[in-house]
Amino acid sequence: MTTELASTDVKLLIFDLDGTLIDSSSDIANSVNVARKSLGLELWPTDQIKSHLGDGARRLVERCLPESNQQPDNLDLSVEKALQVFKTHYTDHCAIQTKLYNGVESTLQKLKLNYQLAVLTNKGKANTVTILEALKVDSLFKLVVGGDEFCLKPCTDGIKHIMQALSVDASSTVMIGDHHTDLEVGRRVGVQTIFCEFGFGNQGHENATFSIQNFAQLLDLLHK
Repeated sequence: MTTELASTDVKLLIFDLDGTLIDSSSDIANSVNVARKSLGLELWPTDQIKSHLGDGARRLVERCLPESNQQPDNLDLSVEKALQVFKTHYTDHCAIQTKLYNGVESTLQKLKLNYQLAVLTNKGKANTVTILEALKVDSLFKLVVGGDEFCLKPCTDGIKHIMQALSVDASSTVMIGDHHTDLEVGRRVGVQTIFCEFGFGNQGHENATFSIQNFAQLLDLLHK
């Protein structure tokens, strides 16, 4: 990891959502526990569920049903049932306790003066838009790409779509996130990456171009 971004004409900042812009752990955990309860399983604490975030809803539900691995014949059925319960509940409750991290709104307002801003998340598009609108930051982003529009990160289809749609090449783009998938998708397309140490993820930060301890540090890092 280097100590500063490469000297370049950065034009586009692409943000992950969960663990980067927002703390959504309580709402996600509540929906996971509704799914676990539907299978007769005991509830898990939020921190335990939070450690499994980052790779989309299906992988989250699979990771939060370790009991199903003890009954392989019922594994697929249990996961499918729990996944549908999770999705239904979360769609109706995705913006109840979810909040922006400290400094996110004011920092985005300042960054918008000099950069194009976009969101690339493994969360579904509809829930993403619902959350951004509820938190009143939806208008700050030129483009929002959800995990149900392209293959999930670290697949590069989504990030390539954003760069193409906004007419910005890799040398002028920065990917910002808290998970190894954010860093990996950035590396695959040759963009600089910033790891958010305050988020959910705990892997891959040593491979980022830079890391930040709070969101407002982006202003110092980008010198604007």
